[in-house]
Amino acid sequence: MIERIKCQAWIEQLKKQNRVMTRLPIGLSNKFYETDSLRNTDQGFELAFKNRLAPTTLIAVGPLKIDGQVFEGEEVLLSLERPAVGHRRPPEPLLRTGAEISSKKSLAFDLNAIARVAVPGASLPAGEYSVAWTFKTKEVGDITVRAVDEVSEA
Repeated sequence: MIERIKCQAWIEQLKKQNRVMTRLPIGLSNKFYETDSLRNTDQGFELAFKNRLAPTTLIAVGPLKIDGQVFEGEEVLLSLERPAVGHRRPPEPLLRTGAEISSKKSLAFDLNAIARVAVPGASLPAGEYSVAWTFKTKEVGDITVRAVDEVSEA
């Protein structure tokens, strides 16, 4: 909670000074990853990222790298699950491919929203993997989230 408040204050200070943040500190960016979210599904595999820092606008996503293997564009499906705050029921997830997100077709990544990133048609054998997902925001620019996670035996 304290880190999120510090990050939001930092972003607001940069906005007041008409400066753009050129990068987010690694310790903060890695807080996006949802530990133990890497798993195989009936359609492929997926993993999840949660925005715990500040509302932002996605203007590009990808690549997603799993142990150096690159997935991007139409290969990646993003399901953005927004929090139910202020709604009687959770809003329907927004679905986009990596190629559909751009500065002209941006996507709000609200505080506490969860981005589920799926790669249909690909599965991962059980084991540990290095994960890196890069996305670009209107407010901060490029952010790369890195983590190590594992896929369990089915």
